[in-house]
Amino acid sequence: MTDVTTKSPQVWLARLCVGWGAFLLFALQPLAGQQLLPTFGGGPGVWTVCLLFFQAWVLAGYAAVQGLVRLNDRVQLGVWVVLLATALLSLPAVPQMMDGPPTVAVLGALLLGVGLPALVLAMASPLMQHRMGRFSAAPYGLFAWSNAGSLLALGLFPFVLEPLAARAWLISAWGWGLVGFAMLTLVLMNITRTDGDGVCSADEDGDNVETAWSWRWILFPAVAVAFMMTASRNLSQELAPGPFTWVPPLAVFLLTFVLSFGKPEWYSRGVMAVMFPIGWTAVFWLELPGITMPVGAHMAAQLLLLLLTGWMCHGELYRLRPAVVRLPFYYTNLAAGGVLGGLAVTVVAPLLFERFWEDLLVHLAAAILFVWTCHCDGNRRLARRWAMGLLLLLVGWLGLTFLHLQLHRPPMGEVLARARNFFGVVTVVQRADGERLMLHGSTVHGLEIDGEPALGYHGPGSGVSMALAALRPRGSLHVGVVGLGTGTMAAHARLGDTMRFYEINPIVTALARTHFHYLGDRPVVVGDARLELAGEAPREYDLLVMDAFNGGTVPVHLLTLEAFGGYRRHLKADGVLAVNISNPRLDLAPIVAAAARELGWAARVVENRTEKAGERDSLWILLTGDESMANAIGAETVVSSDAPWTDDHASLLRVWK
Repeated sequence: MTDVTTKSPQVWLARLCVGWGAFLLFALQPLAGQQLLPTFGGGPGVWTVCLLFFQAWVLAGYAAVQGLVRLNDRVQLGVWVVLLATALLSLPAVPQMMDGPPTVAVLGALLLGVGLPALVLAMASPLMQHRMGRFSAAPYGLFAWSNAGSLLALGLFPFVLEPLAARAWLISAWGWGLVGFAMLTLVLMNITRTDGDGVCSADEDGDNVETAWSWRWILFPAVAVAFMMTASRNLSQELAPGPFTWVPPLAVFLLTFVLSFGKPEWYSRGVMAVMFPIGWTAVFWLELPGITMPVGAHMAAQLLLLLLTGWMCHGELYRLRPAVVRLPFYYTNLAAGGVLGGLAVTVVAPLLFERFWEDLLVHLAAAILFVWTCHCDGNRRLARRWAMGLLLLLVGWLGLTFLHLQLHRPPMGEVLARARNFFGVVTVVQRADGERLMLHGSTVHGLEIDGEPALGYHGPGSGVSMALAALRPRGSLHVGVVGLGTGTMAAHARLGDTMRFYEINPIVTALARTHFHYLGDRPVVVGDARLELAGEAPREYDLLVMDAFNGGTVPVHLLTLEAFGGYRRHLKADGVLAVNISNPRLDLAPIVAAAARELGWAARVVENRTEKAGERDSLWILLTGDESMANAIGAETVVSSDAPWTDDHASLLRVWK
């Protein structure tokens, strides 16, 4: 066995290989997910399924390395050359869309479009660590470099790459990056060849390293990944799905790997025992009814708990690392645990639960694992004290909840229906005060009061009401509505009007028909509105209403220049496009106005403040290509100097309030 130092060329080349490979793999995740969003309605479910795919593909890569390292060096190099060549021939790395249920379709699109490049990138870290395990330098340190490369990709993508570069350019640059990766790994594979079988019998830390298989190799990564996926989903529902909201949870998750494997001495069970209750209490307090805090506070609390959970899980995994000879098997178990956690959140939980109960279960699993690990490793006093402290804390939380509800008791109601699918949880609630609401998560998507219409964003002073008033002189109207909710827009229909709705979530359609009185027998097209409109002949709408909300956000792909061009095809020459941009966190007015400028449309903005029961403050932009219609609307003109969003380049960072 050759003895090298951490400053040797082989070590630095190995660091570069694993870091660059991880950078490419984790840049590919948001890049591929971003391309899939328009096909699946821009919902947060796209990202959780993407995470599941890449977790599963990392497992496939680690398992492949287990088989590869059993071969001699000459055969290893030959197989690696074939894999690299096949991956390069499969470029560009673009998901290949396919039909089927959303979860299956996303997995299939990723498998067909990015599967081969992702596989070789997933194999890089354990393969290079195994090769470097022949030397005296500690190969586990390379895992920290791998996660540092991943973290760098996630930091650059939403804040630098996505805002500054078009998607087509990013795809091309990523392909050239894969070419560079292939060359680096071939050089390293060649210079680490030996005449023997390449198996190292020594380990880096002597007798202190556990070599037997441990069930905790599976459970710790399962809990960490499940927590990361629930945090990512929750953040995407609060804001708009996309790289800007996908990256923070994944970046924090990877940071815990860097800390655990790069600075293992920083991990302390005593510190974790103190910090966990603090993090849980923060989240608990922010979730109490009547507590109104900025979304940043909720985000910070979620990320703090993710940091603690990930650091605990990965810090304990570092303590359980085996001898170098078992390194590929160890990483395969870690990846298998990650896949189990991903399956639990993405596949199992939606089948078992009508609500997001998995959010609570991952907290419980983390607590049990921590206590059990302390107990098994002989630190029984800490385990007993911590478990007892948690029970006392739980009693305190229950008492605090009781007292808080006496002061801030929310209007309670009977749950009439609740259903969950790929797009989230939708609930219908009947309150004692006569209100019947449809909720998507915590966002109200429409209501009735004592069976009578409650117009919400569509009240008399709203932009859509002004558009209807300007159009009424022509007689019966032909109206298209993107985003159903409870069907509130149908309350504006008069005798002779026709109204056609577009709604991506079949649950919303079913609940709107069975529990609310707006819709009647009006047609609802179930599917992504942009794709459905693209497949239809021109509809000649007098008014096309854009009211497609998902967790309080407008899907980005519905606001690109190309999308507006598609809407124009379905409008009469003097028709109106009404866009509801009521959003507490995103300033969408400049984006919509910029698209109007590029298409030669006039843009009018209407802000409505109301205190009437059943109505809500709203902000609408009305677009029309007819100057006389714009004058008839009579609202304030809005002009934007910004560049419009396009399918190739759209960044949420630009519109954050």
